[in-house]
Amino acid sequence: MENKVLAVISGSEITEKDLNAIIMRYPEEQRAMFSSEMGKKQLLEQMISFELMNKLGKEMKLNETEEYKAGLEQLEKDLLTQMTINKVLSEVTVTDEDAKKYYKEKTPAGYYVKRIFLTFSSCIWRVYFI
Repeated sequence: MENKVLAVISGSEITEKDLNAIIMRYPEEQRAMFSSEMGKKQLLEQMISFELMNKLGKEMKLNETEEYKAGLEQLEKDLLTQMTINKVLSEVTVTDEDAKKYYKEKTPAGYYVKRIFLTFSSCIWRVYFI
């Protein structure tokens, strides 16, 4: 299959493969937005804008600032943390029986767990007992 070049920005190519890789980052239920030619065209225009801003930032030497370096360091830390969480969780198996046993042992007498809500915010997991 040919990897068609869709745009060239200051010597950098954006290919069909690049466009499809961006589409695959979206949740499955949102990918339908890009099934039409109009959706793909709008995404390509956004990719071109991002590439132009990236090149402008390099020309302005923003990648040499302390703010940039600190942000990059934080991104690396966040990425490593997220990858570690994903790896550890992929190796964990909890059966319904395990969960029932755990909550039976941990729930104070006279209380019961009706629902458990998990929210994911900034890689912090919060558990609400109702």
